[in-house]
Amino acid sequence: MMKHGFLGVCLFSLLLIAGAIPLGASFLFHPITTGERDAGDCRVAAAPWGTTVVAWVEADSVWTRRWTSAGLGPAVNHGRGETPDVAYAEGDFILAFDCDGNIVVREGNGAVWADAVTYGFALEVRLPRLTGWLKEYWWEYGVYLCFQTDYGTVRFAERAQGEWQQAENVFESSMIGMPCFAQALPVPDTPGLWRPRVYMMQEVDLVYSERVGGVWQEPVGLHPDLFTYGGEFAVAAGYDDEQHVLSNGPQPACPCNVIHYSHGSLAGPWSEPEDLTAEADYYTWPQDPAIAVDAAGAVHAVWFQQHYDYMMMPSWRGLFYRVLDDGVWTDYSDLFCCMRGEHADMDLRFNYSPAIVFTQAYDAPSQVILALDPGATATESAPAATLALSAQPNPFNPKTTLRFALAAPALVELAVCDVSGRRLCTLFKGALPAGEQRFDWDGRDDAGRELPSGVYLAQLAGDGLRATAKLVLLR
Repeated sequence: MMKHGFLGVCLFSLLLIAGAIPLGASFLFHPITTGERDAGDCRVAAAPWGTTVVAWVEADSVWTRRWTSAGLGPAVNHGRGETPDVAYAEGDFILAFDCDGNIVVREGNGAVWADAVTYGFALEVRLPRLTGWLKEYWWEYGVYLCFQTDYGTVRFAERAQGEWQQAENVFESSMIGMPCFAQALPVPDTPGLWRPRVYMMQEVDLVYSERVGGVWQEPVGLHPDLFTYGGEFAVAAGYDDEQHVLSNGPQPACPCNVIHYSHGSLAGPWSEPEDLTAEADYYTWPQDPAIAVDAAGAVHAVWFQQHYDYMMMPSWRGLFYRVLDDGVWTDYSDLFCCMRGEHADMDLRFNYSPAIVFTQAYDAPSQVILALDPGATATESAPAATLALSAQPNPFNPKTTLRFALAAPALVELAVCDVSGRRLCTLFKGALPAGEQRFDWDGRDDAGRELPSGVYLAQLAGDGLRATAKLVLLR
């Protein structure tokens, strides 16, 4: 009763000030677990329309629970496991966790799940980290998975066209137990295509390796001459493809730790690490960093910070939340004044509204809490509707007519891609009225060049709409 009463007082205080806080900086708190037994190691993922899934460990099992505008659904027990992660991409929520040295991957809508693939090796693997990504167009998306062995070998796998690929070796280390904490982000490759970049810790430096032409390159350090990195980290990509990093420092070191933020474009150098450590003293220790970039370019940073008393005994953990907008950091940590715990994670709903999950450990047993921004007013709905997009004639030569019908006026984009997803021709981009629509394609790309015989994809996206049609060109 003490824990719930104390939490209730804090929530009431937060609600009083919520009206004066900008979007993305006020929260309502949703208990995900019952608090009857210890729960932790939590992660969160949000779909573009707002549905949110939390994964955590409780009683040596991995659990998930889905939140929608209708409220929380029932908890789902996925069986024995640890170190879960969850992401959203390609129309599904993806769950990955360590089960007795194997990485188990499941997929579903957050309420119903199905097995997807299991990665098992002679050496035990651990620490799965997922990245679901969606770029400007609906068909530019993917899911990346990184994990590692106890001997520091980093592996990477991805889901392409709904199928999980074999795991690839990214990096091998001779250091037993080396903490790599590998995570992946997409970076632009040829027009319309993306390649993976895997970040990882290598001794006391944060490095990355990219897969170019199917070959993983030698790791490149962010700041190889600075004694800045060496612990946990989180990475995120902005809509301008700039990369952002939040990392705590080397272990062990005293002052016992700091937390730094850096960013860098694909063409330019990384910024000098910026110290974000709050209430810094000789015994502070930031942990569990999480970072995300919203559609407006603001950077959201979350972490827990462990404090120790003068006898070097843990005293309390505080959750810190800051937002970088137009070059200025604003501290919203006071909104989490009552939260004492660990295992923080964050994702963005509607591409701008933070969903923050953490373990509340103010009183035993520990409990998983989901914090959502009540100011997010975008309407939660089902995934993008699938329209009937047809082409006649098909096969065709020299041209075909694409047809679809809109139930209401909409902003749409209609393009033709090859089977790998590379954009070849934009047929229309703009506003259309309700009713039947027709567009011709003459088998040429945007430069007016005739394309060879083959299979192509017509892609329609916009305003919650999505459709694909296969086109066969015969010269």
